[in-house]
Amino acid sequence: MPATRLGKLSLLQGLYLLTTGIWPLVNMHSFVLLTGPKTDLWLVITVGLLLAVTGAVLSISGIRNNSGAEFALLGMGTAASLAVVDIYFSINGTISPIYLLDGLVELGFIFFWISSIIVTKKK
Repeated sequence: MPATRLGKLSLLQGLYLLTTGIWPLVNMHSFVLLTGPKTDLWLVITVGLLLAVTGAVLSISGIRNNSGAEFALLGMGTAASLAVVDIYFSINGTISPIYLLDGLVELGFIFFWISSIIVTKKK
């Protein structure tokens, strides 16, 4: 198990992304029930696979306590990208308002990455 704050955060975000990424692959019906109808299921599968791979990489880095800058960039960059898409397209009505919840989770990950980096640098 990860011992460092950055390792724990990497594992947490990794597991979140891995879970949300594989969900539509495992059960598209329940995914669509919660997130709303989709016109391009191939795109849902593509995004799911990309999130699952990102989640796997972050999870492995967390388990190994590898807290390199590249993992922080991957975590924050992914969270920022998802937050922008979730919030913008939820507000303008393109996607279901449930995505606002994920957008808030993603903003939380950004906050925790920044605060963890600051705390780590002070040590």
